[in-house]
Order: sequence, then structure tokens, then C-alpha cells
Amino acid sequence: MPRAYSEYFTPYVTSEDEHIPEEFKSPTDSWTGFSALPMVIMYNESMVDEADVPTSWEDLLDPKWEGEIAYADPSSSGSSYTQVVTMLFAFEDDGNDGWNYVEDFIEQLDGNTLSGSSMVYQGVSDGEFPIGVTLEEAAYRYIVGDAPVGISYPSEGTSAVPDGMAIIEGANNQANAEAFLDFLAGEEVQEMATREFNRRTVRDDVDPPEGWHHQKRFQWSIMI
Repeated sequence: MPRAYSEYFTPYVTSEDEHIPEEFKSPTDSWTGFSALPMVIMYNESMVDEADVPTSWEDLLDPKWEGEIAYADPSSSGSSYTQVVTMLFAFEDDGNDGWNYVEDFIEQLDGNTLSGSSMVYQGVSDGEFPIGVTLEEAAYRYIVGDAPVGISYPSEGTSAVPDGMAIIEGANNQANAEAFLDFLAGEEVQEMATREFNRRTVRDDVDPPEGWHHQKRFQWSIMI
């Protein structure tokens, strides 16, 4: 993850910096976000009645979902690790810094964790699980593909972790590297990424893909 390896990157402020909110870039300029990755609840519309769609993290603790939640092992999945951190933030005032909720959520899994993130959205889409916790972008690939799935944004709040781009320390061609980051952060590429690849932009002047939740800011942008 960008922050964890920041010593291997050369600090650089892109020419598009004014259009990128602070939460989507490094406070030390070692990396810049390319797209934002909100965490969402994904559900199979054929298996979950509209009235039963979980709309909060708390809803995932409903007894009817015991053993029915697709969730990847956070020791092998970066997105699942981020989801745990998101839950801790959501319930940080529970008297145990969010761990009461996380422990209850783990019990809900009933010992069933998946070995990789892709198994979550595939499992929900294929009907192996009625619900799962995953990335917005991954779930929308199935929605665009007309799979019988939908998503909800937890009412307590969620995180939008940026995937980052950076210049490697000691790059042979610093000038071209800087120009490339400027290009990737530019309005044209960011609009193309939302239009062609369903990626949520980090820019404050580019709308998310058509039909997406239009909240540009999420309650937390966790930079790990």
C-alpha cells in the first residue's frame, strides 16, 4: 500500500493537485490517488427481498444472515483488511474502539471466510451467498453486466480508499514520470476511467459513473 512503502517513492505534487481532495493524496506528497474505492454491501436480488436489503453495518448482524455473508479473509485480502478498519471506525464509540462490533461480525460469519476478494462478488453474483462485503467498483462490474445484484452504502458511513500512483525513488526519467502522473490525474483520463472502466474519480470536478451514488465524499477516506 502506498503509505507503507512511501520511502521507496519520490515526493511529487501533480499539476492537477488543486482538483484532488486532501484525503485522496499523501500528506507527504509521496503518492497521489488515481481512483477511489468505497466499501459497500453487495446483495443478490434473487435471494434478498427489497425490504430485507442490509442498509447498515449493524444490519449484517441480523440472525438471518448468520453464515450467509460472503467475506474474504483479511489476512489474505487487502480490501477485507480495509473493511475491518472501516467497521472499527464506524463503531469506535462502542466502548471497545469498534472491536465489539467486529467480534460480533466474525461470529456472524460462522467460521466461513473466503480465500480471496474475487470470491466475494463472484459468490454473491452466482447465488452462493445472498450478501457480501466488497468494493463498489467490483460490484458495479456485475451490475453493468446485468447480473441480478445490487449494492447499498452503510448508513453509519463507509470508507473510500484511494488506489495510488507514485514515482519510484531514483527513477531513470523523472521528467517523464512526472508528466505521466499529471496525465493520469488529468480531467480527460479521469473522465475516461469513469466512463470506460467504471472507476470513481478522485477529482472534485468529475462526476462518478452514470447511475452511481453521487456522494463525492464519504465519511472516511482511510489511507493505510
